[in-house]
Amino acid sequence: MVAAAVWAPSVHNTQQPWRFTARGQQISLCADAERQLRVADPDGREMMISCGAALFTARLALRSLGYLPDVCLLPDPGQPLLVALVGWQRRAACTEFEQQLFGQVRQRRTHRGGFDPVPLPPGLLAALRLATAPTLSWCSGSGHSSRWPPACAARPKTSCPKAAAKTPPQPF
Repeated sequence: MVAAAVWAPSVHNTQQPWRFTARGQQISLCADAERQLRVADPDGREMMISCGAALFTARLALRSLGYLPDVCLLPDPGQPLLVALVGWQRRAACTEFEQQLFGQVRQRRTHRGGFDPVPLPPGLLAALRLATAPTLSWCSGSGHSSRWPPACAARPKTSCPKAAAKTPPQPF
């Protein structure tokens, strides 16, 4: 799963600004502040976007293996670099779309050109909000300008995979 996740794009297409650690059937995804591009990304916003791409790719890799990922985003306000905990206990068949999407992970390419200044199709933003609601419904605000995403205290703690373990996680 992590071998696939390292293929995720990073905003500036430089060193991936994340680290994975493992503990049994759970991985932790942490932003790596040492790899943050402080001049281009002083607030770490783009680093967190890159971590989101890595998380998406890790989830997709789990789906390609027939697992249902259990994700807890920003599980500990005291550890702002801990982006997510991902566990996998339950299984379900991977959909054809998920397989097709996962097949493209290693096919990604960098686009450094401009984009056409055309408006988004009507309803696209609403469709994207609806599609991401199950994952992001507990976060609030848009255009948040603080260094890290807002603490999401409204999310029930029972939705997070257990993080406790007696042995320290092993880096990949």
